Amino acid sequence: ANGTDIRGVSYVERRSLLESLAARLGGASRWIVPPRFTDGAATVEAARELTLEGVVAKRLSSVYRPGVRSPDWVKLKHEQTGDYVVGAWRIGRRDLGALLVGTPGPDGLRYRGRVGGGISAAVERDLLARLGPLRTDRSPFADEVPREDLKGASYVEPVLVVEVRYGTLTPDGRLRFPRFVRLRPDKPAAEATDD
Repeated sequence: ANGTDIRGVSYVERRSLLESLAARLGGASRWIVPPRFTDGAATVEAARELTLEGVVAKRLSSVYRPGVRSPDWVKLKHEQTGDYVVGAWRIGRRDLGALLVGTPGPDGLRYRGRVGGGISAAVERDLLARLGPLRTDRSPFADEVPREDLKGASYVEPVLVVEVRYGTLTPDGRLRFPRFVRLRPDKPAAEATDD
């Protein structure tokens, strides 16, 4: 700010400087200062209703520490869970790099994306033992799966259901930030849904 490094100044003071700069520049600038709110619970609920990814809560006395994770700034992400049918798996750094999942439709699975995070070594062994006998040459997906997602993939009969935690669905119906939660042997594939 005017040639002075303000990283060591509290968030409240840095924010005030930024707001005064925005006020001086008026509508002539190409940037805006995002709003801030002091009612955390209401802000989180409003972000959820607006289908935003989440909110960032900042301790008012915190200083700016570039490249450092700090408990002074906490990201609160809205997460959802859904049950998805496994239509393929692909090799990655491990024998099971990711599951390719979808939801049932009249002509086959509607592709929802790759799920690689959250799969422990024990779960990987269990899933591979279940997926191996289900291998098939025919894709269970009704829509086109991106070529990069199919790299090293093996199709399977669409009978296994897994629970997945994710942030949101993209406009084209893909999972954002998906993580494997658990296998759902209690749920038939026909009943798998996004939420």
